[in-house]
Amino acid sequence: MKYISPEQLAKDLQKNEDLILLDIRENYEYEVCKIQSLHIPMAEIPVRGVELKPQDRTVVICRTGNRASAVANYLEANFGFQDVEVLEGGIVAYAERIDRELDTEY
Repeated sequence: MKYISPEQLAKDLQKNEDLILLDIRENYEYEVCKIQSLHIPMAEIPVRGVELKPQDRTVVICRTGNRASAVANYLEANFGFQDVEVLEGGIVAYAERIDRELDTEY
């Protein structure tokens, strides 16, 4: 597992880099604040993880990065993912450093 800064993620998204941005926050969190991503809540990963492709570059995001780290480790251990990254500081850091219009207060 690797980490990616909000700045690098913003650059990669702007350049349309080939990656899957996986948001694992709960539905209520996702509805308040989201960026272009695939939304699969953390609790659903064991069942819905088969919807993802282990060979794809996958960036996992949550509110602060803690849950994303756990899910990234899970994807590597249980689904054979090789290229998994965690957004450092989560959506909160992304909002603070990249897109101040995002509302992370919920």
